[in-house]
Amino acid sequence: MGCDIHLFVEIKIEGTWYAYNHPHIKRYYKLFAKMAGVRNSGGIEPIAKPRGLPSDVSRVAKLVSDARGYGHSHSWLSSNEVKNLKLWWKAQLPDWNADIDFDDIFDYLFDNSFDGFFKGSNDYPSGLEDFRFVFWFDN
Repeated sequence: MGCDIHLFVEIKIEGTWYAYNHPHIKRYYKLFAKMAGVRNSGGIEPIAKPRGLPSDVSRVAKLVSDARGYGHSHSWLSSNEVKNLKLWWKAQLPDWNADIDFDDIFDYLFDNSFDGFFKGSNDYPSGLEDFRFVFWFDN
């Protein structure tokens, strides 16, 4: 049986987290392993072991998580952890003989690469304070 990820990109505006996007992500088990140690058969060091949904999770992500009821390994990655995940992803591509863009997998943040957020790009709406990935798995 396969394992799927359910992920929300959440954004923080004026201290409150909102569900921004819910991208469909294919089964990249090495990615799952790096994110949370899920389906880790290759000894990949996870960025963070599952730590549950954040206490201030967006209402939409909480609603979807509760409605599904069968998920496991609920967790989240801060924007800095997402940055590290992206750097790791780029480093893996030559070994995988693949050219799969990180932003294509997770979609874009206001039509811009996630990198722009860290560079202080003016292409994001004013008031955007932070972003994170909130996710869980099922199989």
